[in-house]
Amino acid sequence: MIPAAKLTRESRFNSAVPDWQPFFGSLWHGGQWTNKLSRVLVLSVLTLLAVPHSGNAADFQPEFQPVSALADEDRGAALADQNTDSPHKINILIYGLSYHPDKRNKQDNEQNWGLGVNYEFFEDTQGAGFVEAGVYRDSGSNLAKYAGAGYQFKFGKRWRIGAMLVGVQSQTYHEGRLFMAPIPVVTYDFGIVKLNAIYIPRYREYNQYAAFGLMFSIPFSE
Repeated sequence: MIPAAKLTRESRFNSAVPDWQPFFGSLWHGGQWTNKLSRVLVLSVLTLLAVPHSGNAADFQPEFQPVSALADEDRGAALADQNTDSPHKINILIYGLSYHPDKRNKQDNEQNWGLGVNYEFFEDTQGAGFVEAGVYRDSGSNLAKYAGAGYQFKFGKRWRIGAMLVGVQSQTYHEGRLFMAPIPVVTYDFGIVKLNAIYIPRYREYNQYAAFGLMFSIPFSE
């Protein structure tokens, strides 16, 4: 005969097992949980022992670096990025040829030879900022002087498109008085030399005839 206290404990246990988990309830009955748990542990140990490994304890040791070493590496990486992003290049400008689409233009000199200097004070993956100045023989065969600053966006590894704002003085334009003008600039980088194309728009009495111009820029130093 089974004591009532034992029946009460078993009935409490059976009532504690949800109906939707009969599998887990069967593991607890009759001491089967201990046997199954022992089998699982033994199989797990055998599986770990059967996995091949190099046997080198150093492979399982994590690598730690002092905080000071990590800080030095971060500073070195930052300096390398700065050197890469902002090389400060100097280019020699060689002018150049031009084309005047308006055939009524009496200022028809299209051989505009001259020299200038371009300085890139900023460059990153998006574009480059620069200042430049130069002198050249303009469309009216007068000596033109100009200086200005600009920015160009990068498109791929070769193309740059942007504009510059320049101050120009020549007897050909604006009755010889200094004036400011925005100039679109497109550049193609060949590596050893860059080809720059500019467009000088017609605007009132400042410039009565539009013109396209070509110039070369040669890297001088970094």
